[in-house]
Amino acid sequence: MRWMLDILAVVAMAAVLGVLLTHTREHQRQGLRRQAVQDALAKLTEQALVAGATKGRPHTAMGYPFIASPTWFASQDAPVNVLAPRCNPWVDMAPTDDLALDPPDPVIVSPHQAGFWYNPGRGVFRARVQPQSSQRATLELYNMLNGRDLKMLPEGFVAARRPVPMFAALAMRHAPKPDHPSESFASVDVQAKP
Repeated sequence: MRWMLDILAVVAMAAVLGVLLTHTREHQRQGLRRQAVQDALAKLTEQALVAGATKGRPHTAMGYPFIASPTWFASQDAPVNVLAPRCNPWVDMAPTDDLALDPPDPVIVSPHQAGFWYNPGRGVFRARVQPQSSQRATLELYNMLNGRDLKMLPEGFVAARRPVPMFAALAMRHAPKPDHPSESFASVDVQAKP
């Protein structure tokens, strides 16, 4: 009887260790994905500054390009929001007269919302987030990814601030490479938005 209890104790400890290891690996994986989104935002911002400073390219009065372009990343994959659904577009743009620092719709609830939002009037990119377990967790993730300190996420939607898909009616879609921490583009597929 004693040996049976010893075996059960060993099995229980192994199960607990397995759960802890799985949880730790998932936590590390989420940390890598969040860091990849922050790195993508930094790359987008850097390339917007370069594109805005390039002679002959149209830019806003503040010196930022009117649109974000995957051609900025000719020698490498364009950065993506690996936390957004894979089928969502790449970048939405704020209307030209919008000077807000955050999108009116920072939480992804539709397949038509892009993973990133760009405001050429301010030269800022923001990563949208998917709903988390609570509104507070969603807000915390949005703030952490974007270096913001919002007290609440927008609830009402002002039609004048409705983001416009990049490239007129075109949206860029991405397919992440499997088992790669940054999960960057495997290929670029520009399709008409439905």
